[in-house]
Amino acid sequence: AESMIGGRGNIVQADQDINPNHLDLDSDNDGITDVVENSSGDINADNGSGGNLTGTVDSYSDVTDNNGWNDSSTSAQTDSDGDGVPDYLDIDADNDGIPDYMEGVCSTCPTFLRPIGGDTDGDGVLDIYATMSADNTNNTTGPNNGSTPNIDNDAINLVPDYLDTDTDSDTMNDWSEGYDLNNNGMAYDDIISMAATYEAATSNGYYGTTDTDGDGIPDWLDNMPLISGYNEMTRPPFLDHASADFHDDNGNGLVDIFDYLMNGTDAPTPDNNGILDRDWRDMSTLVALPVELRQFTASKNGCFSLLNWTSGSEVNFSRYELEWSPTGITYRSIITVEGKGENNSHDYFFQHKNTAYHNYYRLKMIDRDGTFEYSETLELIHDCNDPNGVTVYPNPVSKGNSVIQVKFFGTIETEFVELYDLMGRSISRIDIQGSEGWNTMDIQVSSFPPGSYYLKVNDHRIGKKFIITD
Repeated sequence: AESMIGGRGNIVQADQDINPNHLDLDSDNDGITDVVENSSGDINADNGSGGNLTGTVDSYSDVTDNNGWNDSSTSAQTDSDGDGVPDYLDIDADNDGIPDYMEGVCSTCPTFLRPIGGDTDGDGVLDIYATMSADNTNNTTGPNNGSTPNIDNDAINLVPDYLDTDTDSDTMNDWSEGYDLNNNGMAYDDIISMAATYEAATSNGYYGTTDTDGDGIPDWLDNMPLISGYNEMTRPPFLDHASADFHDDNGNGLVDIFDYLMNGTDAPTPDNNGILDRDWRDMSTLVALPVELRQFTASKNGCFSLLNWTSGSEVNFSRYELEWSPTGITYRSIITVEGKGENNSHDYFFQHKNTAYHNYYRLKMIDRDGTFEYSETLELIHDCNDPNGVTVYPNPVSKGNSVIQVKFFGTIETEFVELYDLMGRSISRIDIQGSEGWNTMDIQVSSFPPGSYYLKVNDHRIGKKFIITD
């Protein structure tokens, strides 16, 4: 099988070295030997002694048919992310955009870089991964031929990092934390810039500007394309191998936008707090600042928003930038306030007049050296500002209550209310006769499974999120 299959075609030398795949101990040059990759990172499949790796199949009990693969594999060739490229040929086996040669070793290992250099003994394992020591494999038992797959210390499981889409078990996916260069808690803005670089180099048109819901996030990146918003914890279309927006033209398992071989951008692997581990392996990625934010509140003053915050010490602190968004996705700064300094407590306030129906606020707190941190995000709803607005009560609602009350501003025309799941799929539509002014109605939700949903009236672009609990 190794001699026939490579990528999505019949590439028998996937890594373009002198060895065909069936004679190559590491067919994709990611540092993890083929026999270990085909066993989902299980180093017991390797023929090492004393805990060392050799790259050849073991004779232990899990190999009974002498076919060269560990019997615990669920198929002749393991394909963990289901993209059609078996793991031993896939340089991004979990399809999170971070190549296996980075996730397979520790953040500070000398081999935390693109596969480079030669293969002196000609076995298919590059010299940088041959006779590896504890310093660059996290292995304590001596030299290896190939890397011992890294398992992050913060993880709550024993899944090797190169197969774990949330390596540090902090509920934020690796594809998001691994590409959030500007440390604003979101990756979509950074990825849009990378897409522009890719398109400028290739003009392929893979990563266009079509934005169905008008929320500033193109459809190829938007995992909620029919609802204003975006979910950092859900895989976006361009990383979903079942989507038409998934592009891996050279069949090596890594999407083109992140593949330097295809004019894409290398995984930036940020370390925003500078404490060795990269952000996708670090449960605490925010940078500690001298400022102490003791309180941050938002309240309504008629149709205006009144923002108040209180600080503690502000030694070496520069300024606050109050940011606002009508969607909770794209923010803009509405005022900059210089810090008052010293060790005393200080109070600040600002009244925002140009509000919308939905209003999201956060503080960007910036140190004198340019490092910054964001506060929590606050939400205010002003019914008086959006005749197309909709409110839901109670929110969250338990399945035991089974009914939500919907309030919306109607017209004399026929109305309809539509519910969507987080993937933007319509799951229910209710036609009603609304009257001009504010209307209320009850909707049964007992048949819906627990989770998050959006409700829109008359196809209004902004939906109202509500949650159903057990």
